[in-house]
Amino acid sequence: MDRHRKLFDSRRWGLIIYDEVHHIPSKVFRRSTTLQGKHRLGLSATPVREDKKESEIFTLVGPPIGIDWSELIEAGHVREPQVEIRYLSWQDDLAQNEWANADGRQKRRLAAENPEKITHISKLLADHASAQVLIFVEWLDQGDAISEKLEIPFINGEMPHRERERIFESFKAGELSTMVVSRVGDEGIDLPNADMAILASGLGGSRRQGAQRVGRTMRPAGSSIAYVLATRGTREEEFAQRQMQHLSEKGIQVTEQII
Repeated sequence: MDRHRKLFDSRRWGLIIYDEVHHIPSKVFRRSTTLQGKHRLGLSATPVREDKKESEIFTLVGPPIGIDWSELIEAGHVREPQVEIRYLSWQDDLAQNEWANADGRQKRRLAAENPEKITHISKLLADHASAQVLIFVEWLDQGDAISEKLEIPFINGEMPHRERERIFESFKAGELSTMVVSRVGDEGIDLPNADMAILASGLGGSRRQGAQRVGRTMRPAGSSIAYVLATRGTREEEFAQRQMQHLSEKGIQVTEQII
């Protein structure tokens, strides 16, 4: 941004539009609010932050404009998705012991990458054989493992744009029914619509991320479902519940099941 700052500062803009305005309170994005303009418009369907700085969106830009899911569902524009948190046990004692002896970030990662999740994902795909499915992951190694085990593509930031678009077109055409998606799919790229989302791991308890990922299944007609997978006895249980909190506040029913 610094390279083009003179261009931005050389004129007074009529309208400045901030897409995904929930990012504005962060140190880097807030610098753009020093630009001078007559009007500002902030856009976001999920104006929630885990650092409790939502009020700064109003201070720096103004009230965010977005889609109220509850109003869309009530008006019949989209169908309410089924959302279920599933609590999974460890696949074996070895994996659980490795987690128990870890600490900090590594402990969270091991819980997220519990091998039992791949087994359960395979079962979910068999139970919903005709569904178009997006599997969301936080960790690239987990995405690679799921991709290799299930022989499905993994969309991530390292994939060339042309290859990504080819896979998306195959998914839209129904030639491909399932793909794994990293955090790159949360914002910024146009993911195809899906019947089912599986949240295999996420960014801690980010309500915004959880809502965005479940939102990929919301359509005007037909049924949709989202499964949130969490390893039992770990902080993932708390993270999963928090991720779905924003949806619950919008009136979407979230159920839970211990597997």
